[in-house]
Amino acid sequence: MLTAIEFGKNLTALREAAGLSTCTLAGKINVTCEVLSGWEKGEAMPGLADLDLLSGALGVTADRLLKGSRDNTRLAALTRIADELRNEGIDITSVVELEEYLEGDRITELLDRNDVMNEELLSKLVPFLDEASKAVIFERILDGVMDYRFIAIMLPYAEYLIPQVEAAVVLGAIDREVLNIINNYEPKDPRTRKKTY
Repeated sequence: MLTAIEFGKNLTALREAAGLSTCTLAGKINVTCEVLSGWEKGEAMPGLADLDLLSGALGVTADRLLKGSRDNTRLAALTRIADELRNEGIDITSVVELEEYLEGDRITELLDRNDVMNEELLSKLVPFLDEASKAVIFERILDGVMDYRFIAIMLPYAEYLIPQVEAAVVLGAIDREVLNIINNYEPKDPRTRKKTY
């Protein structure tokens, strides 16, 4: 946990990353500008109820508020860039989400576990994977190393896998239940055929 001064610096960085003034954020959580300013200066710490309101207003977890970040500057810059690009019609939300996911102790916890590739991590990584990496994941699914339900995460980024999945079912290499995933999937490319099984 952070000291009051470290918490204040973290709160200031998160507020600035969200593009809010001190008084605007104070208004969102029903405290005075002076109270919020005191938290940012490290003169006091908010109570649990205020922490919950702060995390909601800033779009971060209370844990993130209390533990801080090793690199708030990078995340703040990335968030600002994402906001500017969104105004231009470009969405890099997945990049920001990946940065938030890999930040701090979460990556350490992830690497300490034996099942490194889980649904949450795969859903964050798959938009950035090259075709060879997607093929490796598909092979691991066919080999039974990874659960067939990962196909649902892969499909939006690898629709070309649909015929391969169908063939794998016919050959008995993958659970027939995967066809339900394909049936429930709405292809981005309207030319991608959709069968009902």
